[in-house]
Amino acid sequence: MLDADNTYDPADASRLLELLKNDDADLVMGSRLSGDLEKGAISRTNVIGNYLLSLTARLLYHPISDVCTGYWAFRKEVVDYLLAVGIDCSGFEVEAEMFAKVSKGNFSIREIPISYKKRTDQAKLNSFSDGFKIFKTLINYKMKSLEMIFLVFTLLTALISFFDISFLRIVIV
Repeated sequence: MLDADNTYDPADASRLLELLKNDDADLVMGSRLSGDLEKGAISRTNVIGNYLLSLTARLLYHPISDVCTGYWAFRKEVVDYLLAVGIDCSGFEVEAEMFAKVSKGNFSIREIPISYKKRTDQAKLNSFSDGFKIFKTLINYKMKSLEMIFLVFTLLTALISFFDISFLRIVIV
């Protein structure tokens, strides 16, 4: 998968696919931030934003340098998994959602440096509002995991309490 905005070099696809072919990963992502950036391809604001969003993704999910990349290569199992769990987002936060879900699916994720060229048309991304949506998506999917952990912990605590009380009743009688 690559954005069709002429900023990604199709020649990089073979390097992403090579890692899939050699069973080195289930998902390979191209990193613009660790690759060859054409001068003016990403504004300073967007570089800082991408760094902070990728730091958030790294802390919450899996080591990554460019969570907002539009260059991905998937194994069929990853695509099937994403189709099964569903994709809820439709904007620029879709990459963050897919990354969060694939990370939770225990797939192996690799990242390689790629080339990134300056846009020839006007960008549709709003750095601040879209950046906030991406951040919120990363947090929301982690919170859903934490809510499930909390629910399981609560149920286990309730069961332990119930059986402890039942055991005490049997011992007392």
